Amino acid sequence: MDDNTNSQPLAVLTAVLVLLATALVLLWWRKRQQQQQQQQQQQPKRGRPPVDPTRRIGAPRQVPQASTQSQHVEPATTESEQPAQALERSTQVIDATSGATEPATTQTHRQGQVHMVEQSRHAVVIPECKPLKTLIDLLAWNAGSEFCCARVPLRPRLTSSANKGPRLLVCHDMMGGYKQDHLPQGQDDANIFTLLHWHLMDTFVYFAHDLVSLPPPTWTNLAHINGVKVLGTFITEWDAGHNTCAQLLKDEHTRQLAAEKLAAIMHFHKFEGWLVNIENDVSNTRALIDFVDRVRIECHSLVPTSTVLWYDAVTTEGRLVWQNQLNRKNAPFFHAADGIFLNYTWTPALLHSSATFAATVTAPPRPQPATTPSHSLQSTSPSSPSSLSAPSSSSTAARAKPSTAATAARRHTSADVYAGIDVFGRGTFGGGKMSCLQAVDAIKDARVSIALFAPGWTFECTPPDTPFLQHQLRFWHQFEGAVSPRRLETRNVFSTHFTLGRGRHHWINGKRVGGEWANLSRQDVMPTFSFEPSPTNPFPRPPATRNAFRNACMQVEERAAFTGGSCLSLSYETGPTWAAGDALVFRLFHTRRPLSSLTIVQLTTGTLEHVDEAPDVSLQFVLTKEDRGAVQYLRLPTCPQPGQHAFQFCDERVVAKFEGQYALPVSRYERTGDGTLTFTPVTLNTHQAGTDDDDDDGVKKEKAATTREGKDLKVWRRNLALPPTMVVGDGDDTSDVGDGKDDDGGAGGSGGRVEPRWFTSTFVIGEGAIAHQSIAEIRAIVTPRTAGCHRVLLGGLHLFSSSHMNNACKPVVGLRASHIDWHDVAGTNPQDANTTANVSATAASLTASLHLTLSWAEPAPQQTTRFWRVYANTTSTHAEDASLIGTAHVPCFRVVPLPVTARAGARACVRLWVQPVSYAALTPALSTCAHVDIAFTAPTPKKGA
Repeated sequence: MDDNTNSQPLAVLTAVLVLLATALVLLWWRKRQQQQQQQQQQQPKRGRPPVDPTRRIGAPRQVPQASTQSQHVEPATTESEQPAQALERSTQVIDATSGATEPATTQTHRQGQVHMVEQSRHAVVIPECKPLKTLIDLLAWNAGSEFCCARVPLRPRLTSSANKGPRLLVCHDMMGGYKQDHLPQGQDDANIFTLLHWHLMDTFVYFAHDLVSLPPPTWTNLAHINGVKVLGTFITEWDAGHNTCAQLLKDEHTRQLAAEKLAAIMHFHKFEGWLVNIENDVSNTRALIDFVDRVRIECHSLVPTSTVLWYDAVTTEGRLVWQNQLNRKNAPFFHAADGIFLNYTWTPALLHSSATFAATVTAPPRPQPATTPSHSLQSTSPSSPSSLSAPSSSSTAARAKPSTAATAARRHTSADVYAGIDVFGRGTFGGGKMSCLQAVDAIKDARVSIALFAPGWTFECTPPDTPFLQHQLRFWHQFEGAVSPRRLETRNVFSTHFTLGRGRHHWINGKRVGGEWANLSRQDVMPTFSFEPSPTNPFPRPPATRNAFRNACMQVEERAAFTGGSCLSLSYETGPTWAAGDALVFRLFHTRRPLSSLTIVQLTTGTLEHVDEAPDVSLQFVLTKEDRGAVQYLRLPTCPQPGQHAFQFCDERVVAKFEGQYALPVSRYERTGDGTLTFTPVTLNTHQAGTDDDDDDGVKKEKAATTREGKDLKVWRRNLALPPTMVVGDGDDTSDVGDGKDDDGGAGGSGGRVEPRWFTSTFVIGEGAIAHQSIAEIRAIVTPRTAGCHRVLLGGLHLFSSSHMNNACKPVVGLRASHIDWHDVAGTNPQDANTTANVSATAASLTASLHLTLSWAEPAPQQTTRFWRVYANTTSTHAEDASLIGTAHVPCFRVVPLPVTARAGARACVRLWVQPVSYAALTPALSTCAHVDIAFTAPTPKKGA
């Protein structure tokens, strides 16, 4: 007892001493921190000025004007300072096009649906599109960055009685969504899912199992360039969905705010509506019907052509019971929306009943929304401030539901009923998969529309021994005879390189500029007619040559390209009755394109054979005059000789003008016995100017217009980087394009290694004899010179007016760099707490990875640029040595990463260019494009490094 009593004061004294020591250490540490903060405040700041929250990335910003020769003194690198810190401190952004400078900056940006979160110094910041997962996220949504906005406007389609058959809706649901298509700048893996038969579709729905599934801009751009509407998905499921619906439907204010947000999201991201899918029990169905009606009203008020569809799941009793038909249990939802998506386990009898119900039951009076400009062809660009505004919650009361006094009844039709087909075959009539045609026939017989669900089955379930593209073409071939192809109405531009938006390599003008890549926004318009001909070979040809060819096939070739990642291959074999002069016709596109004064046509063809043995390839236009049917054919033959006939004119009265003023090689056309207008090639040396017949009264007016358009052509030739007349492949992987039959005896050299040769011919079509007519169909005519198996490659086809030529390819304005950061290229693990250096430095050089964001604005007039190419040169400022680092489809681009190597202690510069590419594939020379310089001083490593 006594020992314990004596030890108690000693223990108390020890505890007091420990507390005092701890307090002294804390005081010393706090004083040291204050001293360090004072030292940092005295040093020059390396941070970024406060960011204006009202300004987006990509919006032009006023920067102070200064001389590019301004002094920039660099403090010496201390031994305690890391190389990365010295790099950031020495980095300077120089806008070389305007002479403006601004300090280097770093910033963490998280706005809208673009997640650019820098978790550490080594984090890779990449724009990414993601869904909204909770109701709180939806109600708090505000317009943010443009990275996930679509840019391509919805192209119009020709509405005609010839478009018979049902509508086709494609609902894309693959592996939960946002797997391969969530990166708006693309990826370096070409193994992605894509669709080719857009000419059969009317609507594309992006489906995922999140509350609000926003279509990635890659799909929206691809659908819009083919004239297809795009819908997002609003879905609730099971117990979590029941709770979400309870919060959503609790009061009118929440329903109205959610409807406004859905409409604002649609308008901001540039798609056309929603699929509303409620797959859980609901306690208040009256409020749910009101919510669907509000979504339709709000969407129509922003985009009058928008569409809101209801999925057949919940009934008016609030129970989750799929009806598989349209009846009185789901009719109120059908009337509140623009249509209904029926479940997949229907029968033909239920479809007939649904069609009758839709045609006989009138919808109740519906509000007429106020009309505002749509974001179709006349829309504002993403950089326009008006296109970024979202309705605020304060405007909810002012934008209340319109009164029923200003309503009008609208009758649905059977076409507004979409019968679902599950491609995986889960309970679907006919079994799905390669037997979907059975369901399509039943749908056509009932006169309702088709809703094709999960076509990604062709990608997920491709047989091991079958390429994905072949498997998909075989699947879609069953729809080509059942669904009528839609016709694009192209008044200004029709352009395609036949690229799938992916490739083993990246080509530009026949030269390989990059490796494997994928970006669905880059996919072009594909042929309207069948890729896989039936055994009877549907390609039309004159009766005399019906047996002159066999095994004709049109397919996409991914082992070679002129621009992009693929081209179109036309292969065939001459038959026993073939004779010299027999031609084979391949039908390419079904369209309507009015011929205006001076329409420019560019055709790029490729061959795997010697030039003197290559088949002759011609374009043939089927011309129509209003509704009178085909009146004549216009044939444009190419000249596969290097440098010969780069320009060919299709109007006799403009030949002398352009040949004399611009010294362009030309050719005349003549009318053959069958009424076809065909070029007769002539050389520049033998043609005499001034021999045109000027007796026509309209000649003076024609020549006056020619003079005006000639100025546009002259500007075009001076400012644009025209594709070369002939390009020979670079001898890499494109050498194996030839099939096995060509590899042994091909004309490309030893071992059968054949390099594709590309030829570009340009035609200028004036009005003349084809005035007031339109192109109804585009065909390719192949005339072989020798017997045997042959293959022709089509690398590009472009039709555009002179007005587009004059307005396209203007350099961007307001180019600036921001969000600059340096990273290690040696694979430093950002999770390693012991790692402090993020730059690989030696005594001779420094290697680092530069990350930054480029933003700019498009000069007026807008909507002439389809996308922009971004180039960089890390060793000099010469454009001819620049390398392609990516493509942007909105006026901003995140450079991630860009390897940079510089001598230690030396001043260095990285130059980046932004090159616009018009919808007609016209590009200005890179040396004339806007550029920005990133100047920095490579630090000297500390001693002992």
